[in-house]
Amino acid sequence: MSQTIVNGNDAILYVSQDDGTTWKPMMLASGYSLKSTLATRTVASQESGDWEEFVGDILSWSVSLSGTVGYGTSTTTIDKFAVFKQYISKENVMLKLGLRGTDYYTANDDEGYMKGNALIVNYDEDGQRGDSRSYSIEFQGNGKLELVDPKAGA
Repeated sequence: MSQTIVNGNDAILYVSQDDGTTWKPMMLASGYSLKSTLATRTVASQESGDWEEFVGDILSWSVSLSGTVGYGTSTTTIDKFAVFKQYISKENVMLKLGLRGTDYYTANDDEGYMKGNALIVNYDEDGQRGDSRSYSIEFQGNGKLELVDPKAGA
């Protein structure tokens, strides 16, 4: 079985504000980055000699997203005002990192995805004269990042 290369514009970050019932893409997003980290713990002893030894300890993850700012409200995407309200509330937002389906607004869940709760820890906007305004958002994973693989066990 061969793998298909994923284009950057086909990898979409979807957000649910109702515990996973409805998913919408972020406003005018141009891409996202996922960072996952395994913290380690030293378990070296005198028997280790001059070498450090480690075991895996705690997992963490975060997502960075960037795009173009759009003003007004939207029924098809998560707009600027909804993002900022979520940021101010200091409450989790549910993220789904997946591939776009038949259109930008629909996820292709048949190919699998990752999902988890996260806090918005940073929201930046920038734009100079002659440029479109851009935004970047950083999400800090809050708990497990779940891999949903519909082909597992098949």
